[in-house]
Amino acid sequence: MVKRTVKQGSHNYRPGYAKRFCRTGKGFTLTLSFDAGSWFDPTVRGPLAKDGKDWNKAGGITTLSIWKPSTWLNNHCAALVVFRPGEVVGTWEIAAYVNDEQGGFEAERLGTFQSGEEVTIDCHFHQGTARYVIAEAAVVLDFDPQPFQLPIGPWFGGNQNSPNTGVLYSIQSTH
Repeated sequence: MVKRTVKQGSHNYRPGYAKRFCRTGKGFTLTLSFDAGSWFDPTVRGPLAKDGKDWNKAGGITTLSIWKPSTWLNNHCAALVVFRPGEVVGTWEIAAYVNDEQGGFEAERLGTFQSGEEVTIDCHFHQGTARYVIAEAAVVLDFDPQPFQLPIGPWFGGNQNSPNTGVLYSIQSTH
């Protein structure tokens, strides 16, 4: 796995995933693990107050159509795996996450994991859905992929920058 670091006060993890523009495939696989020193208090008492519960993007793909400019933005027609710190010290919540063409989103929790625990999530596109599989659990969300895809992530936040220097170990492949 590759060590990816977001500096305190930043959004972008470095290095990001390689930008490979290609035809949309059948989905992606993401394996990740969190460094214990990256955890922060996500409650209103924490450094981000109410924004501590925003979903951070571990990785995934954004899909687009060269004939539909509304799909050219990140977080439009995207299927992602997202994360945030859990309320128990050293834990992380992971969720399936999709954006529609207008940028609206839907997220559904996949589970809670410990720092250092390696987690693999498979996402398969099938008949207007994105099916996320982790261990024995599965989540299905509506998703309408466009003809082309681009790997994206990782990214910290919503509108807040990272409150500390964070480390995520991950590797992503498409299928």
